Amino acid sequence: MSKYPVFLRCMSLPLATVLGVALTMTAQNQALGREAAQLDGFTQADGSNLFALHLKPSPTRSAGTPAADGPRDVVVLVSTAASQTGDYRAKSLATLQSVLSKLGPNDRVKLVAFDLNATPLTQGFAAPGSAEMAAAINALNQRTPLGSCDLEKALDTAAKGFAADSKAARAIVYIGDGSSRANVLPVEQLDRVVDDLVAQRAPVIAFGVGPRIDEQMLGVLASRTGGVVVPEQADWDASAYGTSLAQAVHGPVLWPKAAGNVKWPDGLDVYPKTFPPLRGDRDTVLVGTAKSTAAKQVEIDVDGPAGAQKLAWDIPELKSDARNGYLATLLDQAKVDGGRTLPLVDSTSLAILKQEIQAGGRGLAGLAREALKGGNLEGADRLAGAALGRNPNDLAALAIKDAIAKKAGGTAAPAGGVVAAAAKADLPPLPAVGESGDLNLQGGDGGLPPPEGAAAAKEINESSALEERWQKDVQNTINQARSQVSVDPTKAAATIQQKTSDLTAESELRPEMRDRLMGMLRAASREIQHRAEEFTFREQQRIREAMAQREMAMTNEALQRDQDKTHQLMERFDALMAEGRHRLAEESAAFEAEKIVNRSLPDAQPTMIAAAHYARFRGTFDDAMAIRVASQKGFVDAMGEVDKSHIPFAGDPPIVYPDADVWK
Repeated sequence: MSKYPVFLRCMSLPLATVLGVALTMTAQNQALGREAAQLDGFTQADGSNLFALHLKPSPTRSAGTPAADGPRDVVVLVSTAASQTGDYRAKSLATLQSVLSKLGPNDRVKLVAFDLNATPLTQGFAAPGSAEMAAAINALNQRTPLGSCDLEKALDTAAKGFAADSKAARAIVYIGDGSSRANVLPVEQLDRVVDDLVAQRAPVIAFGVGPRIDEQMLGVLASRTGGVVVPEQADWDASAYGTSLAQAVHGPVLWPKAAGNVKWPDGLDVYPKTFPPLRGDRDTVLVGTAKSTAAKQVEIDVDGPAGAQKLAWDIPELKSDARNGYLATLLDQAKVDGGRTLPLVDSTSLAILKQEIQAGGRGLAGLAREALKGGNLEGADRLAGAALGRNPNDLAALAIKDAIAKKAGGTAAPAGGVVAAAAKADLPPLPAVGESGDLNLQGGDGGLPPPEGAAAAKEINESSALEERWQKDVQNTINQARSQVSVDPTKAAATIQQKTSDLTAESELRPEMRDRLMGMLRAASREIQHRAEEFTFREQQRIREAMAQREMAMTNEALQRDQDKTHQLMERFDALMAEGRHRLAEESAAFEAEKIVNRSLPDAQPTMIAAAHYARFRGTFDDAMAIRVASQKGFVDAMGEVDKSHIPFAGDPPIVYPDADVWK
């Protein structure tokens, strides 16, 4: 028998408690659905750690119950702006038809056409294959693409279009180019629109179509509302796009309860600051900085198809990869506004951003190469460093850095002092202090005359000092001119020219030193000329852009006036036609409207021609019918008189005829 039975019994209770707690924690972790996250890392030269974090809930955590994947209320926004013409309009309409055919029979759709205004084409939500939807599509086909877009008005119409009493999940399908030229959205205005969409829990599922697609706007809307962007594919048709959009409509979305419920580990600075909604059919990418590279965990409370859930991920250890150097530029962009305008949707969008940043790095490497050719080592080094910041494996930038290092080593200033000058002049070394020939007469043989060559060494020493002063002066002048060129290129060129004249007038310099300094000034002159040309080009480009913007504004204003005038004329046309004044409707309304559309709205010309012909044909028909009715009435009246002439009458009283004189 044990000598410590009481001790064992006392120990058994704490052990059982610990075991129970451990089992409870294990069960809790299983309930959390802890999953592995993907982490792309990069450590900068200063030791700071950058990362891109990929989070995706497992299908079992994001799908919810089978009943949760029920019908959807879908608002479809279709752009009818002037950019949606020709093949783009055909593609847009074909994709719309494909989306409607791929949605479920229990889904309900509200079709809205938008440009300067947002016009619902259905009274409410209708079945995708219903007669009401067919009539709405027919009305959409009849709309002429005109004007610019007001994206804020379109999204507000979509957000307010959902029925408050509907329990179905919601989604917005956007078909357009993502532009909002009629109402450019600042960040604060965009925040308000996104907040309204998130409050409605309506993810934006976008398909970009048009000559110039605003991919950033579409990416921001999709990222911040839990939507997706369906990209254009070379081998896809409208059916494939419609399938992807319909599948995204039914994709599960997990909505974070509140920003405070995201439990980020200490030392992480994550962008965007507001945690975006999660989707089960794609990953969510966030970027940020980390103080340490150790593995971590993150937890978040969300509402999804299955109700409230707590999700958790294991973040692996951060391992630096030189291929992720682009994250430095991406983080700089995110820090400007907290990541609110970062079009970071998923891994695909991250790869696109990486390509764009590295392409910009290649452009910087090209500018660095031009600066190196012009002798601007400082500018070339700065540009090459910026290129390497975007892509540390940029071979062109690395080669430029190596060339700069070699040039800097080969043009280093010679060692100053008498000994260096004597060595350069191929003279015997000068005596040290205290030795025979000491010029300061400080040594033991101070009374001896200076040795042969000391005077020449003294002259060389003075010449070296002059050369050093000139070298510093020329370098300072070049630096001054470089600082002036971005403000006043003419003044910078004059500064170099003046220093060139002063150097030419200096007679004490050795020819080789003068040639060297002249070479520096000539290289600086070429660089300043090149930068002056760039400055002039940028100024001209700025002026052209300002003029283009002004012209675009004036064109939009003129287009708006023509649209308003055309609208007024067509209202007058309808009123005159209703009054039966067909000729006046044709001449004073349809013809005038046709003049306007011929000038600025060519796409509406068929409509105007049809209106004029309709008025002419209707007037001619009405005139013919009036003549026919009058003819029939006259015939009936004449025949009535004939019938009256057949009525017999009596001869009493008799008819008395006048005399012959009266007849005469």
